[in-house]
Amino acid sequence: MEDVAVPHAERRRLSMVEVRSHYTFDGPTGRVSLLDLFEGRRQ
Repeated sequence: MEDVAVPHAERRRLSMVEVRSHYTFDGPTGRVSLLDLFEGRRQ
């Protein structure tokens, strides 16, 4: 079995970057924002 903790730890060390652009995507119910794609979760 592969140790999945290593990739997760590497990702946590990456710096966070604020997304200031307002992206929209075509979802199954129409146009949605990036925040809508993640159901309100910020990260």
